Amino acid sequence: MSEKDTKPSHEPIWQGAAPKWTPRSANAAYTLAQTGDLSSAAQLCDAIRSDARVRGTLETRKNALFGCELEFDPAGHKSRSRSVIKALDDEGEWWRMLPEPALAQIFLWGLLLNAGIGELEWRREELLETDDEEKVILRDKRWLLLLHPKHPRNLRFDQQARIWQLMTQDGEIPITPGDGRWLMFSPFGANSLWQHGLYWPLALLWLSKTFSDFDWGRRNEARGRSALIGMTPEGSSNEDRDKYAAQLAELRTKLGIAIPPGYDLKAVEFGPTDHQTFKARIDWADGGIATLILGQNLTAEPRIQTLAAPKTNDKVRQDYLENDAESFATCLQQHHLRPYANARFGNPELAPWPKWKTAPPEDLTQAAVTIKTASEALEKLLVRGVPVDWALFCERFNIPVFKGQPLAPPSPSTTTTENKSEPANSE
Repeated sequence: MSEKDTKPSHEPIWQGAAPKWTPRSANAAYTLAQTGDLSSAAQLCDAIRSDARVRGTLETRKNALFGCELEFDPAGHKSRSRSVIKALDDEGEWWRMLPEPALAQIFLWGLLLNAGIGELEWRREELLETDDEEKVILRDKRWLLLLHPKHPRNLRFDQQARIWQLMTQDGEIPITPGDGRWLMFSPFGANSLWQHGLYWPLALLWLSKTFSDFDWGRRNEARGRSALIGMTPEGSSNEDRDKYAAQLAELRTKLGIAIPPGYDLKAVEFGPTDHQTFKARIDWADGGIATLILGQNLTAEPRIQTLAAPKTNDKVRQDYLENDAESFATCLQQHHLRPYANARFGNPELAPWPKWKTAPPEDLTQAAVTIKTASEALEKLLVRGVPVDWALFCERFNIPVFKGQPLAPPSPSTTTTENKSEPANSE
């Protein structure tokens, strides 16, 4: 590898002011994204992610995946692929090359814009260890393929040349995801990927919530000071009424006013429930955000929680979690591990498949109830002389038994007791 190959590109320093988002400016960003220019859409995502509900639900979805146990399945030549797994897992190269904060950025931009872009940099790093005398010694020097996330505001797709372009400090450069230098996570498909992603439906919900919150704040400001209605005496001129209205407006900063004869002043309070429309709109938007990102809205759709259910995973719909694990693993295997295995081990086919274990843990409480119910049913069947295959019964209900030892028949005392407790047959 040449020294030039190991130098990452540098993103331009962003100096533009953040736009004030309105339905019109958001629609303009969406229209621009349809041409392949993601600059405005990425800035819109930055604004959307400042919302507490959006940030929280995105963190929940990310943590649901990264909180699962990670393992590697060998590929190609199994025994040789296991040597790659040993380097990645046992020797910690996976976490040194792909730290979780970097993976999180790629993952979240993939969800939002369907374009989580990252640059891969080859860097030779020292592997240190401590000997028996607690001295740090150099064990080895290895080339590692490091991941550097890039902000998609610098990304655009040239539809004429059919290539991606990334703006850097040295100008635009063409990039090819999957070529060993660039990685792109597109969970919703790579064809016309800028037309997909969660950002646009999120933008509609976020804008509705933002303006409802603003209007609610204005309403609270107005209600905090009662509306003042002044009445002038009959025959007053327009000039007199305008002057009186101006004096009433100044009451916002004064403690009182002297009212001339014939004039009157009333304070009108707002209704006690007129704020509910704002709250309902914000709650609707929050529910939509949760449903869009997590696949469900647990605040609006409460479910019975069990002691064995994982707190984070349970908040994300299971099929969403499984799809995240499969799509992200495929991206990392194709765009990162294959170039890594080719350079380090001489064959890209040795690249293993990362696999997040997304299956929910067994609900032990429910399992205990099932075994208890099945055992009670088995006792009654045996009392009545039903020939039950005990081994198959235990296998069916996952009842652990000692292998190689026959199952003992029911004890006579149990059978007798059950017989005595049964009512006599009237026939």
